[in-house]
Amino acid sequence: MTKKLLFFTSRLPLNPLSGREMSLYYYIKYLHEMYGYDIIVVTFDEKTEVVDTPNEYIRTLYKIKAPGKKALLSNFFSMVFVKRMPLQVALYYSADTKEAVEKIVSRENPDIVMADMVRTSEYLKDFKGKKIFDMDDMLSVRYGRQLESKGGIINPFGAYSNKLPSFVSKILDNNFIKRKILQYECNALSNYEMKISKSYNAVVLVSDRERDRLNAKLKEQKAVTVSTGVNCDYFSKVDVKVKENLISFLGVYSAPHNEDAVLYFYNSIFPIIKKENHNIVLRLVGGNATDSIKKLKNDKAVDIEGRVEDVRRYIKESRVFIAPLRFGSGIKTKILEAMAMGVPVVTTSIGAEGMDAENYKDMIIEDDEEKFAEAVLRLISDKELYNKICSNGKEFVRNNYDWNIKMKSWNEVFNLINKG
Repeated sequence: MTKKLLFFTSRLPLNPLSGREMSLYYYIKYLHEMYGYDIIVVTFDEKTEVVDTPNEYIRTLYKIKAPGKKALLSNFFSMVFVKRMPLQVALYYSADTKEAVEKIVSRENPDIVMADMVRTSEYLKDFKGKKIFDMDDMLSVRYGRQLESKGGIINPFGAYSNKLPSFVSKILDNNFIKRKILQYECNALSNYEMKISKSYNAVVLVSDRERDRLNAKLKEQKAVTVSTGVNCDYFSKVDVKVKENLISFLGVYSAPHNEDAVLYFYNSIFPIIKKENHNIVLRLVGGNATDSIKKLKNDKAVDIEGRVEDVRRYIKESRVFIAPLRFGSGIKTKILEAMAMGVPVVTTSIGAEGMDAENYKDMIIEDDEEKFAEAVLRLISDKELYNKICSNGKEFVRNNYDWNIKMKSWNEVFNLINKG
């Protein structure tokens, strides 16, 4: 009899473009192909419907409407002010949605259920069988770093900002209020991550550092590393001519760490580079541009491409890929993809966290603004350094982060949940 795994995702894992969507897609692919599971996916969408075999890896896709604004407002007080739940949970939760999910679980009777991030974890915590919590990374750490970041973007809602009622957005459009909310969210998440992890048989994180951090807090070995990966064959196929004075960044700009990275680079590092190279162009690839990002198009040295179907040509044309992240957590898919294409990466210690890449061999890691700018300029002018980082970076990712390698880590997850 075929084993069934029900995966509740916070976003649709079909035709992936972004880093997290890509991870969900490949998790599903390999859990079906490598481990033999029939995959049932439940996901938030604009309308409720059931789709049979939406692709070759998913047997059934259940689309359910995310909680509406009325439901959110009605349960927001009890979840946040009484139960002290994180906003990341409260903004995606309603009793009606929980009832709908439980009916699907009852109908499908899966062997294993898996929750995607804290947003969906509340819905599956009471399942009586085997449960996997795919936490991805520890948002409490990410938000803590956001609070500590000097002059950084303060946004406790991230991509959800656009879904808030307009009157709520106006009330919250104040840095003091945003900081207070972010402080609450950081503390609430720290407590919730611990509590919800205890309800599951295994917790999946993308980096060893966060795995060790959570296991130390739980005082048991419940967290396992299943790192994000990259399809090296796919990203190495593209063949385009490199533009010598083009540098690029890729990301969803409603995510605070991406918006902050671009604005920080533009205001503090880009001017240093432009003094030495008057022909330099900064290309921004990715959707959900905020008002602050959109304003940059007034500068002729900035090329805003927006969301594109295939990022490969836009990034591969670049002489250098930048990732000047000042806060965040986990492994950065955008960096792996650039390296897989043979584009040299200049990033910060936050951007390189968890990768074990060697500085000035596989990539360049600089936290100082002057040194970051100097590294970009050197990669443009120094052909030997450029070729070295291109070649080593590509080999590093193929040897360590190809999906075929990374997906074998699920063995450890299944060993853990099958204990006893």
